Amino acid sequence: MPFNSIKINLRVLPVLLTCFLGLSLSHTAGANSSLKPFQATYHIYKDGKIMAEQKTTLKKSPEGLYILSDETTGTHGLASFTGFERSETSRFSTNNSHWSVYQHNMIQKVAFSKRQFNFSNNQQQTQIQGTHKKKPFTASNKEHPVSSHMLAVRLSALACLDDQTAFTVPVLKSKKISRYHFTAETLDNKLIKVSREYPKQSTRQSHIWFDPEQNCLAIKTSYTDDDSLIETKIHTFNSKPVAH
Repeated sequence: MPFNSIKINLRVLPVLLTCFLGLSLSHTAGANSSLKPFQATYHIYKDGKIMAEQKTTLKKSPEGLYILSDETTGTHGLASFTGFERSETSRFSTNNSHWSVYQHNMIQKVAFSKRQFNFSNNQQQTQIQGTHKKKPFTASNKEHPVSSHMLAVRLSALACLDDQTAFTVPVLKSKKISRYHFTAETLDNKLIKVSREYPKQSTRQSHIWFDPEQNCLAIKTSYTDDDSLIETKIHTFNSKPVAH
């Protein structure tokens, strides 16, 4: 297979990983609800064929911060052949209506390429400080952006706990803050489907399905760009297999 095809296929994988991977929330009303520590495994597919596995954990530190960690490994096809690996961690709090990210770190390896991205915010400053492509940057903390890594947990709280049907989330990704717009709807099977809104001329589509009867767990995600379909499906939750 041509090298250009490898680049195109593997470019799509991180897009999905940083946008839609699921977490578990407690069923207490309000955006300030506490999160339940958990462990989960997701399988990632491209056009119906498995390509990677992600292990996700959420725990609470002695200081009271939440620590969300992902370890993703290419297991099949191009992702395995090129040695795709991605490690990502976000430390954050949910003590107010504006969730606060204290530290975020990401490192990704594929073939002979390596990417790193990190930023920190001590909450005493109005600027977020970080490093992107080995170059330092600053960003405003005025909008209290979340990391793209923890976007799913924010969506779950907004859609499942606050019962909102339309919302905007500021996200800090690649040193730039963007405002992502979403809509949520409850389906006949009682799952909550959250969809990202893209410009009308875009061919992209992103969806995530939360299960309110299972602690608002994300059981499936999909990302479509042109003719390519990337999906994640829950495999295990707290060491137990999950049917989907």
